[in-house]
Amino acid sequence: MSEREGEQAVPFESLSKRDQIRFFRERVNMPPFLAKNFVDFIERMSASAEQVPPYALTMVWDPDDRIFVVTVPELPGCRTHGATYEEAAANAREAIASWVGATRELGEALPALRVERHLLDAEDVLTKAVG
Repeated sequence: MSEREGEQAVPFESLSKRDQIRFFRERVNMPPFLAKNFVDFIERMSASAEQVPPYALTMVWDPDDRIFVVTVPELPGCRTHGATYEEAAANAREAIASWVGATRELGEALPALRVERHLLDAEDVLTKAVG
């Protein structure tokens, strides 16, 4: 998209909500109600992405499809994948944010986090301290 004459490019996130709605109405030809709903949706997804609870991940390599498959055990149906470990982990964060956002939108409670405590043996602690 080219800049309009006399206008400078600014990050979308820095625009006011009113200007974001105007952007979708004028530049994307969205009806006003849809533009407002879309901006509200973006705002909710951004807020939920910043508040992603630390749910556990299970990541396995699928040799047939040559991808890393990620499952979030506490969130039914929350599953994603990626071509690399890093991509799969990033996609998992987005999948969790989406799952959590949808659950909050429905007014439902989020599942409890799975907590596992891993204590080091006294010998391990001493080795690391001296080590």
